[in-house]
Amino acid sequence: MKVQFEKEALSRAIHKIKALRASKNIVGIFDFAHMLVKGDSCYITYGNGNTQGRVVVRCEASEDFQTCLYADTFFSTSQSLRGDYVKLEIKEDKNQAILKGEKRQKYQFPIADPAEYIFVKVIKDNSDYVKVRGAEFGSLFASLANLVKESEIRKGFNGVNIGIKDGRFRAFSTNAMVIKMSYTDVIEGDIPLVCIPKGLASFISGLNITSDVSIHISNKAIKLELGDMEINSVLMEGAIDTIDQVVKSAHESFITVNTDDLYSALNRAISYSAEGVIDLDISEDKMVVTTKDSLRELKSEEEIDITNFKVGEMKIRFNYRFLMDSKKLIETEFTRLHIQAPHLGIYVKDSNENNSNHVWMVMPVATPPTAAK
Repeated sequence: MKVQFEKEALSRAIHKIKALRASKNIVGIFDFAHMLVKGDSCYITYGNGNTQGRVVVRCEASEDFQTCLYADTFFSTSQSLRGDYVKLEIKEDKNQAILKGEKRQKYQFPIADPAEYIFVKVIKDNSDYVKVRGAEFGSLFASLANLVKESEIRKGFNGVNIGIKDGRFRAFSTNAMVIKMSYTDVIEGDIPLVCIPKGLASFISGLNITSDVSIHISNKAIKLELGDMEINSVLMEGAIDTIDQVVKSAHESFITVNTDDLYSALNRAISYSAEGVIDLDISEDKMVVTTKDSLRELKSEEEIDITNFKVGEMKIRFNYRFLMDSKKLIETEFTRLHIQAPHLGIYVKDSNENNSNHVWMVMPVATPPTAAK
């Protein structure tokens, strides 16, 4: 059984495999690569009992066959060969795989036992399906990437929730102090709210996706079809179906503040607060940003003009780093801070009515400002 690949095409496939392997909390380091040669296509599948991915590589083969190789040996050896083509020969009677390049390059290694390779149950009959645009899908997860990495600091927040809300595809993650939501339009279909592993979300955020993405949900598994790549993964328990009770119509009231004024004040406040918190004292037409360092007896107060506040005077305390991180979402001259009550936190949005693709919600620090001395 023989098959020949263009080395460049095989290298691209291996690069995708290594990228998924490098994603933490998906599968770790797995040992086997299952190969199915059918016609002029070779399907390389890799993974363990939790997540598997598949790439398709064009090839020329003597016949249809399948085999299982030790992934590290196959990947490193095939990429070390010289020339434009890589030739693979399988000798099952001798339990051998032989890789050949140009100028008499030849590497020989044993075949893995396919029985050792554990596959995720592949989704075939999909009752829940949605299709979204690839470029928007990738940027959506990229915007969540940093928060996803931080979410491990709180047990129980290691996943990313995805689903359809008001006809749009939504993904959100939280570390209990910050809720980050991103949206994109749906081409077709509908899926329920589910929770995917954060490592899978991190991997998606690093892909350059150019084709439409199809998402299939069935039982406790998810399948993503991304061009010539397919990923199957188990779903996590713990989809947060109460998120809309936290981010709800109570935040219809908002204040408008100059973006540069707001984040400049927050940036200056960092040097004054050893506790890592800021107090916002909000009234009808102004907001006072206050920071204190009780140990050094330092205090900073900075006044910022605001508009549209109709709730009344209010004091609220935040971890300034979480609030400062919301700056990456804002692309307009003014920022909207949706706020209804101190215990509900602040809902940070771009002031552009038509730009609602990203929302950042920062929960308040439990200690009320009045307790600070």
